[in-house]
Amino acid sequence: MDTEAARNFLAAHQDLSATYNCYVYIIGENKNIIRKDNDGEPTNTASKPMLEVLNHHNLTNIVCLTIRYFGGIKLGRGRRIN
Repeated sequence: MDTEAARNFLAAHQDLSATYNCYVYIIGENKNIIRKDNDGEPTNTASKPMLEVLNHHNLTNIVCLTIRYFGGIKLGRGRRIN
């Protein structure tokens, strides 16, 4: 996998009608390239926990995309990261 493949995956799978498309990708056996985006979610509530899970499992050459639709109830910061 390379950066172009990760970006192509995101372009093909993001839902532009969703409230948030948060992602993380890790490329390279030595995790040479790490990119993350909260897409407007509050700092450290979306991509950071996703990155922590991927790192905990020592995953690489991976793209993780979380699509969230606002349902009318604000969850608050604590309910997003727990």
